[in-house]
Amino acid sequence: MALVFVSYSRKDETFVRRLAADLRRHGVPVWLDKDNIPAGARWDVSVENAVEDASHLLLVLSPASVRSPNVRDEIDVALSEEKRIIPVLLADCKPPLRVRRLQYTDFRGDYEAALGELLKVLPRTAAARSGPAGERHARFWAGLLERASIGEYGEGLVPLRPGNRSALTLPAGYPGLRFRYAIHRSTISVGLEIERPSRGNTGTIYDALAGQKAAIEQSFGGPLLWERRDTRRVSRISAVLEMHPGPAESGWQPVQDALLAAMARLQKALRPVLEATLAK
Repeated sequence: MALVFVSYSRKDETFVRRLAADLRRHGVPVWLDKDNIPAGARWDVSVENAVEDASHLLLVLSPASVRSPNVRDEIDVALSEEKRIIPVLLADCKPPLRVRRLQYTDFRGDYEAALGELLKVLPRTAAARSGPAGERHARFWAGLLERASIGEYGEGLVPLRPGNRSALTLPAGYPGLRFRYAIHRSTISVGLEIERPSRGNTGTIYDALAGQKAAIEQSFGGPLLWERRDTRRVSRISAVLEMHPGPAESGWQPVQDALLAAMARLQKALRPVLEATLAK
């Protein structure tokens, strides 16, 4: 499972491959498109999935990368998904506005010295997936699924084996749709993910749900976040809860219950429109 997504221009590939190899040698899990996208896979979908799954984005700054539309798209996804962005300055350039205030690691001079500075940050990020924090995520999702299996919450939940990531997705019972639980920096959320409208009738599904926004939110019992993203892999309808599990397992049960209860309400609010739309 990738942890650190590397965003770069192909014109800087020689440097990026050296850096990725050195980071891996020091135990940092790195996701690099040239290494991690299998033959036949869609590049844009694979990249977006990787950014969403990663906890950090390592941004290699150069005159070529700051002009790259792909790099800017990756920054957009990282910011919208609340990923930590770590800039690496390879050559003098004008960084994109939204990352200019971020402290960068300067690779314009002594490579080994800069690598040492970067490694002071990345070992902590590696632990976010493969170390104690990742293990906590796995235990948190396992506990949530165990409580769901009791039958008190979460109608339609499938007891999947959880991983050590900050989000857990479950089948929604319809092609191109899935339910998602997520842990953010200071909040949690539940939501419905709808695959890109170019796949089947999922654009119609989102439009049908959005057309019943007032009734759905009234049934849910509060406002929802509506995100139609035609140029992205998925659109989302979600509810953000102002709470967080934290590191102490003794406080997890109320958070798990809140997630399950919110998902049950969301499913109930969405189901009539989904069934009516998909029956057509």
